[in-house]
Amino acid sequence: MDPKKLIALSVVLVAGFIAATADSFAAKPDKCSPWPACKDDGGEPPPPPPPPPPTGCVDSFPGFLYEVEATRKAPAELHLASSDGCRSELIAIVRDFRGSAFHMTADGSKGVILWSEDIENQYIVRRLDFTVNNSGVLALGQPVTVLPLAGEEALPGDFLFLRSIDIWGDAAHDSLYLTIRQRHVFNSGPNAGTGTRVALIYDLNDLTDSNALPDVREIYNEDAGGWQDATGLDCSSLPYPQFVPTCYGLQGLRFNPSGTRLYMGDDNFDTPDGQRWSAALRIRIDMGGGLPLAKWTLTGPELVFAGPESSGTPNQWAMTARPSNDPSQLPETEYIAAGGDFLNADQCATDYAFYASGNSEAPFDLWLACVDTTVFAAGTGGNSWQTPEALLGHGRATSHHHTWQNNIYRIYVSGALAGTNQLLIENGRDPDTGL
Repeated sequence: MDPKKLIALSVVLVAGFIAATADSFAAKPDKCSPWPACKDDGGEPPPPPPPPPPTGCVDSFPGFLYEVEATRKAPAELHLASSDGCRSELIAIVRDFRGSAFHMTADGSKGVILWSEDIENQYIVRRLDFTVNNSGVLALGQPVTVLPLAGEEALPGDFLFLRSIDIWGDAAHDSLYLTIRQRHVFNSGPNAGTGTRVALIYDLNDLTDSNALPDVREIYNEDAGGWQDATGLDCSSLPYPQFVPTCYGLQGLRFNPSGTRLYMGDDNFDTPDGQRWSAALRIRIDMGGGLPLAKWTLTGPELVFAGPESSGTPNQWAMTARPSNDPSQLPETEYIAAGGDFLNADQCATDYAFYASGNSEAPFDLWLACVDTTVFAAGTGGNSWQTPEALLGHGRATSHHHTWQNNIYRIYVSGALAGTNQLLIENGRDPDTGL
C-alpha cells in the first residue's frame, strides 16, 4: 500500500477511536450516580423515574393500603390504592404477610407503611416511607427492618412472633407510634419449654434513628402480673371474673384515630363454670402533648363488651373506632365497629364498670344495650373507617374462574347511602386507611 495512504488511514482510525472513547465517557453520567465520583468505583445506575399517575383517575391517592393474598404460584403483595380504587400501585412483594399498617400525614404528602413477615423461625417488621407530590407521583423509599431489635432475635430452635401491628401519628409525622404484640417461645437453653407474651408501644421514629435509644412502653406482660398500668384482682377467687377487665389477656391492638384510646381484644378467658368468654377492652391515653412514653398516662383497661362464645358476641378482632370529622380530635361520643355491630363504646364502658369488682353478675349480653341502630345501618362491618359515614371492608366473592377471592368494598353506615356497599378492589383484603 502507498505509505501516504497508510498514514491517512491510521489517522482516520485513531480519530474514530478517540471519538468513540469520548462518546463513551460522555454517556457515563447516565450509567452511574453521583458523577464523577462513581466512575471508577462500580457505581450502580440510578433508579428510573417513577411512572406518572394513570390518566382518568381523579380520586385522591393514596386512599388506603391493602393486601393481595399469596397463591400456590405467587407470593403475597401490598398495594396502595386511591380512595375510590381507580388507581393501585404495587408496594411490596412478600412471601408470607403477618399483618400490615399504614398512616398518612394530614396533607397527604407522605406516609409510612409497616408490615410483619415470617422468615424462618421469627417474624420481622419492615418499615417503608413514601412521598406523593402535587402531581400525584409516588416515590418509594427503601424498606428497613425495625424489629426485632439487635440482641432480641430468636435463637436457633426458638420462635419469635410479632403480631397486631398498628400505627398512630400526628398531622406531620413528627410523632409516630407503633403497637405490637410479641410472643417468644424458647425451645433451648435454660428457659426451654417456656415463653413470654408482652404488648408494647414503641416510638416508631426512634426505631429508624441509629443514634436514638428506642423509647418503648410495656403495657401488658403475662409473666409480670399482666396489665402494667392497673392493679389486678385475684381472678381465681372471684365469683364473676368475666366482668373484671384485668382478668382478661391481650391479643389484638388498635389505636383510635385521635390517639387517645387503645382498643384490644381477647377471646381466651375461661370462667369458673368452664365457659370460654371473649371481650373487647380499651385503655385511655394521655400523651401529655408529646411526652416520652414513660410519662404517658394510661388509664384502664375497661371493658367495652364481653360474653360467652356461644352468645353471638361482637367480633373483638374487627374493632375500629369511628373518627370525627377532624380525625385528630376525640369525638364527643366514640362508637366502634366490631364486625357487624356498632356500639356506643362510652356507654358500654360505663355499664360494665358497675360490675368491675367481679362480685355481682351482669347480663351475659349487656353489650346489646350499647348497640346503636339509629345512627348506623345494622348488619354491616369493616376493617377501617374511610369517613365518619363509611367503612372499608373485605368479603368473599366468586371470581370469573369460579374460585373464591376477597374483594374490597366501601360500606356506607350512615347518611343518604346508609346500608349500601360499593365494590372498590377485586382480589384484595384487609384495607387500612390509617384511621
